[in-house]
Amino acid sequence: MVDELNLGECAIFAWDARGHGRSPGVRGDAPSFGALVRDLDCFARHIADAHGIPLERMALVGSSLGAVIASAWVHDYAPPLRGLVLAAPAFSREALCALRHSAAAAAGRACAGGRFCAATSAGAG
Repeated sequence: MVDELNLGECAIFAWDARGHGRSPGVRGDAPSFGALVRDLDCFARHIADAHGIPLERMALVGSSLGAVIASAWVHDYAPPLRGLVLAAPAFSREALCALRHSAAAAAGRACAGGRFCAATSAGAG
């Protein structure tokens, strides 16, 4: 994908979520969805610190589960990104419910539920 973009003047970095891509560990293993969101925040801040590229000059492209993680990161951390592309995000009712619960737990509060949340819709939230 990087070669096809033909953006020679841009630095491009790739992040593999723990348990995905070329990252070490058991496939699909992460302590929580919130941990993946925190990992993305750490990665972006590492790029900013190590390479002198401020968040304001970064554009993030997330695909599938990466797009879901990216949207949660932007929601929870509100980084001042230049741009965000969500390519084929793996959203479903269940994914949105899990996203809300994980984000609430990471913030130390109870999930407010909502129309996407099956658990709170059923009174379990």
